[in-house]
Amino acid sequence: MQSHCDKGRTIMTVAISLDIETILDCIHDWFSASTGLQVVWEDQSAPQPVSPFGTLRLSSGPVPMTPTWEERTSDDPARERGQEVELQVSAPCQFTISAQVFVNGEDGRNPIADARSYLLSAQAALNLPMYQEAFEEANIAVVRAESIKNLNALVGTERQSRAAMDVVFSSVLIAEEYSGYIEKVHAISTELEIDRVFGVGEEI
Repeated sequence: MQSHCDKGRTIMTVAISLDIETILDCIHDWFSASTGLQVVWEDQSAPQPVSPFGTLRLSSGPVPMTPTWEERTSDDPARERGQEVELQVSAPCQFTISAQVFVNGEDGRNPIADARSYLLSAQAALNLPMYQEAFEEANIAVVRAESIKNLNALVGTERQSRAAMDVVFSSVLIAEEYSGYIEKVHAISTELEIDRVFGVGEEI
């Protein structure tokens, strides 16, 4: 038997649901408030802040954590013609934020006035309820904070305290597409002597 569709499945819209702007704003709020530093994104073309300051960078991801995405289908005849059928696929994902702090001229009289101490404050704050709630509202969660790396360097004749930390977050990737119903199918079978057009709701 052969068949073809007079009106087949037409994909109208494909959208990826991950509000990256809201997510990055939330992470910036956490890092800035927990350290008390001026914080900038590394990929922004802005002047370097006055020391001490912090930087953030989306270093990897979002990466789906499963090869098979969960599928859900729903019908809504009230939607616009051709978009009555919704197919949604979703998968958990992870992404990594790299945070750094720069402090010019370590103070030998104050051993905690260094870049590492600022990152320790930010790392501890990840577990506070106020930040956990903020992350939840942004649809993300903390997976783990990696160990803090000491990156002290000599800049000219002045020693600069530098430290870096990666934080892994999780979220959910969602993709949606909308299509319409198949209105007619033309079935042809010489063996069964069929040459007929079937409409919506009819069985072949």
